[in-house]
Amino acid sequence: MIDQKKLLDLGLKVGPLMGMYGFFAFLILAFTGYRYYWVSAEEVPPQPVGYKHFLHVAAPDGPKLVCIQCHQYTDKGRQAGAPPLTPSPQWNDVWGKEEGIAAYAEAKKAGKSKEDAEIARRMAMKSARLQKSGPVSCADCHGPDDPGDLAMDISRPGNVGYWDKVYEKNEKAEAKKVVDHIRTREPIHWHRTHKMPTHVYFSHKRHIKALRERDEIKGIESEREQIITMCSFCHGEVQMMGENRKIRSMEMGFCISCHKSKGAPTDCYICHK
Repeated sequence: MIDQKKLLDLGLKVGPLMGMYGFFAFLILAFTGYRYYWVSAEEVPPQPVGYKHFLHVAAPDGPKLVCIQCHQYTDKGRQAGAPPLTPSPQWNDVWGKEEGIAAYAEAKKAGKSKEDAEIARRMAMKSARLQKSGPVSCADCHGPDDPGDLAMDISRPGNVGYWDKVYEKNEKAEAKKVVDHIRTREPIHWHRTHKMPTHVYFSHKRHIKALRERDEIKGIESEREQIITMCSFCHGEVQMMGENRKIRSMEMGFCISCHKSKGAPTDCYICHK
């Protein structure tokens, strides 16, 4: 017959110990989940191509792209998306001719060779086209079939303009990787910089739409600067970065504080679907 008193005494001794073990097991599981959902997003592995935002967005003689030209779903869907590798269908060969002619004349006036002046013309022409084209693809500038494409230009020594001053050997090698991907039609498998938990619903489209209505955005005259400013709220000054990095934790506390500061709703169902 079971001695109930002994069983009770055993329970009183073992119970707290089991409870303590259970508590520590919970902490371990919670920490593991935290690292998987949040901290792992901070530790982004090296990208397959060393893309530098500064060179494409803010460099004085660069193409001066704006976020939504490459991330074409920023204002259309949940995820911003990565730039495609196939040429843009709306590309217009007439765009940028005047700018190209002016750049050629300026290069010749500066004593550049005919070859270098021609490269300057093509670079200026493509930069002007990019400003008018809306969505762009990597192939619009780095397509291997165009003898005047930027990727081929920057890979040759003695190039004119910004590239011969700034582009180092390793950066030329990164540009060649893009050309190789375009040529082989093999997608670039970018690593996501910002990873949200599966139980969180986040929509770029919804946030861009809401931010456009804010006075602090409407007060910015340039649409280009409006877009860059809106993106910087979460992503920081990406236009000044080399390779992209995560500067916001994207934890719940950050999201709630941002919503409160901008008068956005903080009800649970807004983000947790």
